Amino acid sequence: MPKNGFTLVELLAVIVILVIFVSIATFGVINVMNKGKSDVGEFTKQQMQEAATAYALDHDYCENPCFLRGKTEIMNNLKSYFPEIEDKCQFASNAKLTISWGKGIKGNLTTLNEGVVNVVIENIECRK
Repeated sequence: MPKNGFTLVELLAVIVILVIFVSIATFGVINVMNKGKSDVGEFTKQQMQEAATAYALDHDYCENPCFLRGKTEIMNNLKSYFPEIEDKCQFASNAKLTISWGKGIKGNLTTLNEGVVNVVIENIECRK
């Protein structure tokens, strides 16, 4: 008698192999997506640091160290330097930026590239 079709064992073996391939592909895609999100977050964090540095250099009343506290104060002061701040960043209620710089450098815009200005970001998460 001729045999038509596949046995149950053969079908289960094919299904198991397919599940293994799909799970490997899924984890690979998830890892790539998470890496992309963290890279975007780091880039946005760098934009916020540059905006905070430019703010401190442009405002003479910003003493060393200069503090910006809370979502409203941070957004109001940095929005002209970093327009996407509201869309890209989430602020905790105790969000704070601390900007400090070396002696005698304020007003010298080359300090942005020399790394003499230090910006500490607390309780702010930036992502795409």
